[in-house]
Amino acid sequence: MRDSCYDSMMQSFSYYDTPFWTRYSRFNVPIANSYLRYQLTELDHLYTYFHDERFRKQMKIWARLAVGKPDKDTPFLIRPNYQHAIKLAGNPLTDTMRVNCTDSFSIGLKIVQPAIFRKQSIEYNFMDEHYYFEISAKGITPSELQRIRIKCTNEQAEIQYRDTLIIVQSQHPVTRLTVEFPDRSLRRKSVLTMKTYSHKGSPVSQFAFFDCAKPEKVTQGKSYSFSYSGSNLTNAIVFYRCTPTGTSLTSEKFRFENSFPLNNGNFIAPVTGQFEFFISYDITHPMSWLTGLKLNSL
Repeated sequence: MRDSCYDSMMQSFSYYDTPFWTRYSRFNVPIANSYLRYQLTELDHLYTYFHDERFRKQMKIWARLAVGKPDKDTPFLIRPNYQHAIKLAGNPLTDTMRVNCTDSFSIGLKIVQPAIFRKQSIEYNFMDEHYYFEISAKGITPSELQRIRIKCTNEQAEIQYRDTLIIVQSQHPVTRLTVEFPDRSLRRKSVLTMKTYSHKGSPVSQFAFFDCAKPEKVTQGKSYSFSYSGSNLTNAIVFYRCTPTGTSLTSEKFRFENSFPLNNGNFIAPVTGQFEFFISYDITHPMSWLTGLKLNSL
């Protein structure tokens, strides 16, 4: 019974969505702005519980539709004007499209657990996906901080030492991070504070997206992918909608099943005609950028 209900829910999203919004039922009754916010929060919880990427993909579709539509119905909510997604403007082929939320990013940092320097190392294990960490220590000098060593599950993570702060950034989720203290004098001096970023409760939008400048002509049966340059494009997904040659795209809607990863992903065109794309990724770092986007036939 549970599996049947779960599968039915996954199949039903496209029945309620329209090209520009979504509805309470299959009748033409659009939902309120506040209701879509509830649904986005519900999908976020479902994704945390089931780790089913289809929930996150549907969130990206709805977050795109909700841009510029604040919650006027329930102004008593904590964040009635919160934007679940940032819409990037420009031409991704020629322009460098950036997200810079450095100033507000720190508000979303959560203290994992203060730790006293008593052991030679402290190990942190994380259940959720984390990509950005700040580690600080009071009572020690910048030169002493340089002697602290960081190890994490992703060996390619970037580790920066900035005065009394250690910053760890990764392109892939970090599930375990270890802080090592090489000598006893450091362990007796101070208290370590580990902070990691979470979109929950943060003023920073959860996603960034952009609509590709113009529809592309593709041929049925051929395989296509995108080439690009960029950084910190976490879980970047390409969504497409299509229509046969001679018909309009405005009546078509985006569906989570019509998508593929931007990085090393591709799709086979189901029809010959016009294809329209938008790309959405998770904001997990203070800064991210993309440029040189181009559709290629494989």
